[in-house]
Amino acid sequence: NNNNNNNNNNTSSKEDGIIIPPIDHPRDRGYSDSTSDSDTNMPPSTPSRGVTDSPQTAPNLISNLLFPQCLLDVPTAADLLPVSLNAIVCHGKFMALVLTMVYLVVLVLVWIPLYIVSFGIGEIGVYVALVLLVFGIGRFIVRYITFPGGSSYRVPTEISQEFAKYSIRILDNAANVCIDLSNHLLTSSSRKKSSRFLSDFCTLWERVVQYRDRILEVYRDTFRCLHDCQGQATEIHISTDLTLACTTATEGIQDTEVIHRTEFGNNILKGDIGTTTPISSYTFEERGNLCKLLTKQLSDLTALENLLPKRTTGNKKGQIKGITADAISNDIRNAAQQLIKSSKEVKDALQSLCPSAESTVDEDDNNGSSNSTNSRQSNPNNPRAIIKKAKDFLESMFDRVQPGIGGIFNMDVLRGCVIARYINACQYWVPRSMKNGGGFVDCLHIPPLPSDTPKDGVKRAVLYCNPNAGLYEVSTGMNLVGGNVKLYQHQMPSDDDASSCSDSTHRREETCWADFYLNQGYHVFLFNYSGYGRSYIKFGRLGRIMARFCCLRNELEKSGVSSSNKCWRIFKSMVFDVKPSPDSLKADALTVAEHMTTVLQIDKLVIHGESIGGMAAASTANELCTKANNNNKTCIVPSLLICDRTFCNLEATAQRLVGGWAGPAIRLLTPFWNTDVARDFLNTTCPKVVANDGCDIIIADVSSLRSGVALAREFHSNDTHRVGWICDAPIEHRMSDWENVGVMKSRLFQKTPTIQAAPIWPADKRISINEAFYFAACVKRIGKVATAAKRNAKPAGRRQPSHDQEHDEEEGIEITTLRISSSTTANKDHDCEEFDNGDDDDSVGSICLSLSNTSSPNNSPNDDIFEAWKVLSCCDGLCGLHLGICVKHGHDCVVSWLSSTLTYGCQSVTSVAEQRRMANAATANDGDLEIISHDFDRRSKEYSNSHVEGETEEGVVHPIPIPEVISTLKKLMDRRHLRGKDCGIGTVETEIRYCISMMEYIVDRIASTQVVESSLNALHFRENAQGDDNGGEEDVGFFFKLHCGHNNQFSVDERDYLRLILKKNV
Repeated sequence: NNNNNNNNNNTSSKEDGIIIPPIDHPRDRGYSDSTSDSDTNMPPSTPSRGVTDSPQTAPNLISNLLFPQCLLDVPTAADLLPVSLNAIVCHGKFMALVLTMVYLVVLVLVWIPLYIVSFGIGEIGVYVALVLLVFGIGRFIVRYITFPGGSSYRVPTEISQEFAKYSIRILDNAANVCIDLSNHLLTSSSRKKSSRFLSDFCTLWERVVQYRDRILEVYRDTFRCLHDCQGQATEIHISTDLTLACTTATEGIQDTEVIHRTEFGNNILKGDIGTTTPISSYTFEERGNLCKLLTKQLSDLTALENLLPKRTTGNKKGQIKGITADAISNDIRNAAQQLIKSSKEVKDALQSLCPSAESTVDEDDNNGSSNSTNSRQSNPNNPRAIIKKAKDFLESMFDRVQPGIGGIFNMDVLRGCVIARYINACQYWVPRSMKNGGGFVDCLHIPPLPSDTPKDGVKRAVLYCNPNAGLYEVSTGMNLVGGNVKLYQHQMPSDDDASSCSDSTHRREETCWADFYLNQGYHVFLFNYSGYGRSYIKFGRLGRIMARFCCLRNELEKSGVSSSNKCWRIFKSMVFDVKPSPDSLKADALTVAEHMTTVLQIDKLVIHGESIGGMAAASTANELCTKANNNNKTCIVPSLLICDRTFCNLEATAQRLVGGWAGPAIRLLTPFWNTDVARDFLNTTCPKVVANDGCDIIIADVSSLRSGVALAREFHSNDTHRVGWICDAPIEHRMSDWENVGVMKSRLFQKTPTIQAAPIWPADKRISINEAFYFAACVKRIGKVATAAKRNAKPAGRRQPSHDQEHDEEEGIEITTLRISSSTTANKDHDCEEFDNGDDDDSVGSICLSLSNTSSPNNSPNDDIFEAWKVLSCCDGLCGLHLGICVKHGHDCVVSWLSSTLTYGCQSVTSVAEQRRMANAATANDGDLEIISHDFDRRSKEYSNSHVEGETEEGVVHPIPIPEVISTLKKLMDRRHLRGKDCGIGTVETEIRYCISMMEYIVDRIASTQVVESSLNALHFRENAQGDDNGGEEDVGFFFKLHCGHNNQFSVDERDYLRLILKKNV
């Protein structure tokens, strides 16, 4: 019977015209000694797995039936454990001992307490309590993963530790530079004849001035504010020569023409710097001592500067000029010696702070431990290390009290350094409404420089919403070199003109979004969500009941952190403390936006949300538009909404990162969370931009906001419920794929299948979900047949793949990596008339798809199927991933690719056509725009040049435009009669014809007048007057294609194009 089954499987596989390995059932392995080499697709010299030379006995036969070799080869959970745990699991006696210990622990710690509790609440009460406990723990884990910056202090702890290391290093370097300068002046008597004395002095003095202006004074002022004024910077006058102007919540935006600076050009600290981190009295005293040492070092440096010769004429009057060795007096030498002394005192103080600031190892690891002990502790697979990591993870999740973060250099110091780097920057608090729980939102306002402020008097501002682990203290970078104060700093005078430090050079340095928007003349508003940093909600669900009692406990906690009250802190954190949620993020962003428009009187507002901040940005823009449409005069419609690399909903993102079970689990554990970004984005009536990178490794392409909007628009009539979730293909397609037969040719599917007809434009304004899944099944079938034909070709000189390799490729579509070359440019396909493309007008970068070698013997009947799969896999979807990559990820990813091409791909094609029309006829109207096949071609000029010269790189294929794919497939179908009906392409004739019809529908729809008109309106941010059933792209926003990944800053070209968008809209 087994041999007959094999023969039947082979026969059914050969009916399609190509040899495909038979379906391998576990019951067929182990006792089929008559299976031929051709049936198993193995070379004659290689015995089949499970085939024996001698007749099998009954015990061996039963053993092979119960434990087939294919199951024995599957890795188990024990194989994935660390070496130490694997030794315990694989040792029977040790495992029995471990299980006994686990049983006793569960008995003592779980069963006996629950048994005692059952006398009070009953057995049903115990079960209910266990269910609630599991529900609470699961909910807390979901919140911790979703909001790592607000659900625990792990993120601020790591930030503070890194900032402490950076601060100690940079202050130590500043002291070393001061010592080098002083030594250079003291050794002048021995270097009178040296011609390099003057140039070395100028170089050292320039470095000293930079450290003094950007480092020493910033830390000195911040320490003084925190130590002497308890963080209230508005009450301290750092410089006696300048008056301090404080921005309050009722004064609106100040006149930015007035620049308030410290003695050395930094911004005067304004606002509440804060003393939120609990520190010990010893740390407080050490911070005061370090502040005194820095003050003394700056005073000694100022005394030395006053003794050095200065310029008396010119634009650099009063600045230090070069000094010769003969001009050094005894007073200068004494001042240099005093500077050396104060600098060494600073270095000694910093040296004593290094262990506490940089301690990242366990307290038990001391210098006297042996090398073997250190090696065991550093081993990540050591049980002690695993237990410590688990303990730290649980404490970081549940313990909400900051454990003395960073010592002296904590988040408060970092906050003061950020404010000192930007001219007229100010911290202020925005009150939350009582219906949202009360509390305050910590905000930072950075106005533009007078030279960048628009002359039309319109106050333009941007509200930046941080990503999930972001704080505004680090959104501008931790490096003190950033900021805009350097545009007003004293420059080092020397014989060389410091042209490298001109304003234009500094303006091009955009290391963060704050610098980018400040250079455009925007007021930048940064804030922390409630639960992040110092922002907080005053009352939670049980806060009003326990407010007075918690205040008493808080007074006790201010005295210090000890292990005795840790249990109370954990309990209070889980029950009473208010933690971040999607609703709190949205409420915080809306609160700040309304404060900007009503109190600060902003005229034009841009809302920029990155990652999870896009959820808050889209909701805020939707609420403001709704209120403005309801004649609310206090609210204005946002000038632009930018959703930057965000998701359509949280559940879809979790499914792609964790697994398909994550979506229902999140919905079950957090039933009241609303993370539907796609719905808010579609409902927003203001101009909007969706920015997305198809190769984003954090937010999968199918779960991105672009895909969610496209899926809802194309298939669900703007219904965004569960959009982007993992969706199984229809049962008929899954059965056909499992049987390895053509689409809709399953012999096990009971229902009579019907061949799906392709949509036709303009009869079909939208495609159906069944048509999309049928297209996905057809493309996957073509890829599987091409892959099987390649494996069965067996070219000479190639080693036969092993059984494991064949098993890995059993379901494989042989697509490898998507490689982007270094010449990639961003969004050149969206360039409008204001954008000067230069020589790269039609280039979006050389995006190359590297395929496996699909070469076959000459004159092989499978050449056509290889060529068909090659052009299909490299088909350019105009929005992100290529079709072959989407096929590898599943049917739903292909459906997302199809909907995105129809919804947003038309904008790319229309933009290229508009550029072509402008180059040929500058006076043409929008109605005269006609789409041609060349407008779909987004390949770079590198490809065009290499294609003409015949110097294409072997094994690398560029993205192929859709019209070229259609043309190639039609040519292959026209010559199939030369190969015969049973050739490789003949077995998938139906699938290829359907793909051709679907792609023709895509081209016809994109080139239609209605879609071209709506695409032009989207490109130029004009309102669409068309109806909803015209197949256009109204209300879907402008698509901004990126190539920068998820966490990286925009490239130079991408930032330049964003400037054009801002200029056109705002």
